[in-house]
Amino acid sequence: MQESIRKEVTVSEFLFDCWKDENEYYLEKLDRYMTERVSEAASREMVSLVAQTRYVELLEIGRASLQGTFTADELYLLLNAYPQPWWPELNGGHGCFFASLISTEYVGDDEPTPAIEELIRKLCNLDVLQQMALTDVFERAWRSQKHPVDSALEVLS
Repeated sequence: MQESIRKEVTVSEFLFDCWKDENEYYLEKLDRYMTERVSEAASREMVSLVAQTRYVELLEIGRASLQGTFTADELYLLLNAYPQPWWPELNGGHGCFFASLISTEYVGDDEPTPAIEELIRKLCNLDVLQQMALTDVFERAWRSQKHPVDSALEVLS
């Protein structure tokens, strides 16, 4: 049992280190954010907690706006197009990341089926908040003990 826990911590630490290496820009941006807000009246911990609370609220608003948008089949296609516990950041021109992912994975050089066309249309119409919320849903789904589609459906219903 202890060996298993140690391995999980090691894998988790490794993944976190990899994420930090690939996201230096965001870490620097976060550090600037924190530095600009910390004062005698607001500790780094308080600023961090307030920011996290706001982030969670924004994700909940985004998830609520997605309820009923996707079918189980569409979620299955999305989850299987990129089966990873960490999804790419959606900044810097990745506005149609999900649509591009579906197009690359399921269309290629062929004409998309009507179902794929409808999914791509839905994905291209997502605003930034909805994209971030959907990313969070998928990351949670791949880390869940449940089947990823069941997990995603539960969060989006």
